[in-house]
Amino acid sequence: MTRHSIARKKVKDVIQCFHWFYKRDLVRWFPEHERRIDSVLREFLVEKSVRAIRWGLPKVYAAARLTKHGKINKVLIPHGLASTYCLVRIVTEHHERESLKIFPEKEFNEFKRRPEWGILSPVRTLLLLEFCTRNNFKRKWNMDGKVKTYPKILPDICRKFGAKEAVVLFICDVTRDEVVNYVGSLNGISAPSASLRYQGGYSPLAPFLFTDYGTFKTKTHEKIYIWAVDSTENEFV
Repeated sequence: MTRHSIARKKVKDVIQCFHWFYKRDLVRWFPEHERRIDSVLREFLVEKSVRAIRWGLPKVYAAARLTKHGKINKVLIPHGLASTYCLVRIVTEHHERESLKIFPEKEFNEFKRRPEWGILSPVRTLLLLEFCTRNNFKRKWNMDGKVKTYPKILPDICRKFGAKEAVVLFICDVTRDEVVNYVGSLNGISAPSASLRYQGGYSPLAPFLFTDYGTFKTKTHEKIYIWAVDSTENEFV
């Protein structure tokens, strides 16, 4: 392995934080290492630590632990691909990406809610992702349950991961208007008095931030921002 190459273990550790993913997700994580990614993925497939399936034109991959008893639940693939995309985008566009600590979903098994992943920033803010498909979003009881439960368990989550505070980011695969309408229905569920400070502004729905998936994918900045539905931009620092 040359000094410019990447270690197998480093690639495998990243894959353990992914859900389903495309090869391009790994290439974006490890720029300028596409050939190495190709060879490492082949090795992982041979040793069966990673599985692959044709999904449209490109293949998609997942750590073997995500395919119980060798069975692949195709219904979960779109959700998994989106969760991975969100992680890759936030990490690779963060101005201090080397200082971030990333925790996969399995690290939250002991809690009543399991986010897709967690990212601990250098200032010890823990960002948790809840990606919501249209089907999940339409089950209002499911969304409300998460909003009610997280404030109760976040103190324990913060203690486990050494965070000073935590933010739950809901990225919903619906229209922006639908997200705005949902957040407007949360009066009485969220506590404005629990608002957290973000770069000079306040989120009235702390510890939650919401955005639609379309906005998240298309809005670009020099640094990655998380958008609340009031269009204020809150940097994850």
